[in-house]
Amino acid sequence: MSETINKFQARLLANPCNKKEIGNYLFYGVPNDFEGELFMKLFKRFLNPKFKYYRQFRKSGSWSHSVNSTDGDSFVIYVDDKKKKTLADEYIQSNIKLRKKLKMVEDICKADSTYDWDSNLENNPQDEFKEIVNIIKGKGIHS
Repeated sequence: MSETINKFQARLLANPCNKKEIGNYLFYGVPNDFEGELFMKLFKRFLNPKFKYYRQFRKSGSWSHSVNSTDGDSFVIYVDDKKKKTLADEYIQSNIKLRKKLKMVEDICKADSTYDWDSNLENNPQDEFKEIVNIIKGKGIHS
């Protein structure tokens, strides 16, 4: 790390949210002014295309999230491999899978309207789960 830090970098390091550690960003304390915009133009020009980046803007005060670009007096830059999945990507994929499974169960319930779903509620949860799994696998009820 450089021995000289600017006032924005010093503020980031002193922020209680950072617990005296630098975050996972590649660049921090970049001023949100002409110098920072010039830095971003050069950064984008020479960034390896296999990487993606995003900025989060900061302002003075104790915070743990970003602010609008118009409110921020500085920003940090995160850089990641374009092929790397993020936690948000994994959440979206798991949510899509769950919604598909729930839709499948709903469709099965609608299709098998002759089955009395309410009268079978006296089963213990494990047996009910096994029945649902059998239905999903196409084995029918009480297989």
